[in-house]
Amino acid sequence: MKNKISKKSYQAREYRHLRKRKSILKNKYFWLAFLAILIAVGFFYFLVFSPVFQLKGVIVKGASFVNPTEVENFIREQSNKNIIFFPTRSIIVFNSKKAEQLILKKFLPIDKVKIRRQFFNKLVVDFLEKEPKAVFCPVGTCFLIDKEGMVFRPIEKESVSPSRAVIIFDGKVNLGDTVISKENLAFIIEVFKFLKQRDVLISEFKISPSKIEGVISDSKLAIYFNPQKNAEQQAQDLILVLENQNSPDSNSKGAKEYIDLRFDKIFLK
Repeated sequence: MKNKISKKSYQAREYRHLRKRKSILKNKYFWLAFLAILIAVGFFYFLVFSPVFQLKGVIVKGASFVNPTEVENFIREQSNKNIIFFPTRSIIVFNSKKAEQLILKKFLPIDKVKIRRQFFNKLVVDFLEKEPKAVFCPVGTCFLIDKEGMVFRPIEKESVSPSRAVIIFDGKVNLGDTVISKENLAFIIEVFKFLKQRDVLISEFKISPSKIEGVISDSKLAIYFNPQKNAEQQAQDLILVLENQNSPDSNSKGAKEYIDLRFDKIFLK
């Protein structure tokens, strides 16, 4: 009798066990979860690997100092990715922030860049290029320099605009080098603009440890400035000296070689 009861109990437990195993496949939540996974995988494939979002074109805006074709090729290179060992150029997974940082390092004339998606298969690159502040001319060539004093673009000296200060240098530099401090650059620009407004053109500047030297274009007279003193005040003093020595009523012989504005007293030679 006991053996029959035990056998029945064992069979009942095994039946319940089998019943539980079969119930997983019949559970609606299991199939809902499975369906959700399938939808997610399909959606992921659609966004990442489907031809709809594969990069077809790059639109470059605001570029005058850089070649748009070079930028386009660079963006296409950055768009090539491998995800789970499969290649893709989807604009959805394109890393805009990383590409922007690399562009600023690679293309020196660019001050700011913003990359945005244009659905369904294009990327738009908006540039804000650096404003040239002056021209820096080492031996054999010339460069445009930005507000930080960095050379960012070569330029022919013959094409230099008279509205920009020219700084000469006896050595050699490379693109990307910072060649002048922001303070000295600001000083030169302020002096140059102030004098130009009063029809005194400084053809070139030269920086040395003790002074900033400028050369007046028409007379070739050298002017010695002190970058530690007020730029506008020194420019005003120079105007007064030039006006005085050019006056027919002046008894002063005037300067033949240089005018030194670095000290409280102005020296002429």
